[in-house]
Amino acid sequence: YRGDRQTYDDMKNADLLSVIERRKGLPVALAVPYLAAARGLDTKLVGLAFPGHFLMRIEGARERTIIDPFNDGREIGAGQLRRLIKQLQGAQAELQPAFFEPVSARAVLIRLLMNSRLRAERSGALDRAIEFSRRMILIAPQDARLWADFAELHAERGNLAAAADAFEHSIACAPDEPFRAAATDALDRVRRALN
Repeated sequence: YRGDRQTYDDMKNADLLSVIERRKGLPVALAVPYLAAARGLDTKLVGLAFPGHFLMRIEGARERTIIDPFNDGREIGAGQLRRLIKQLQGAQAELQPAFFEPVSARAVLIRLLMNSRLRAERSGALDRAIEFSRRMILIAPQDARLWADFAELHAERGNLAAAADAFEHSIACAPDEPFRAAATDALDRVRRALN
């Protein structure tokens, strides 16, 4: 399994069945077979919260090794990690401890679906993007940001009643007051458009 550098933005690179069949894809899609194999071998392997490029960590008895599923599962050292974060976020970016926190299986699936949703949205396939958002909500129904994204897609598509309903769910799950206020403003905007 390896990264698809030639057709990186191809939808097949985020479709798990296509990735398994083609043996190439996006970093997070490639991580899924790694995680399944590790579980079968009773090896501790976790996905990391590294932004913009999915990385994994093998947890040994005395050491930890970070690997890159996109680059043939090769080990990636501290210097390479620094270069990667600067490449992804700009010259001023620095490594943060939060980037190396393990993520849940649910978070891996959300990240995989988010890749598909973004590709569908960029290609103008809004109905398909809405479907990927719906799937993410099924996996994480209490995630206010997923509800807000779902609402925005519906609003863009002209499905204003569905957008209003999704914004209401987003408000109900809001993690803090600033988020709640922004979602409430968006809901008011949609309701005005409905009238």
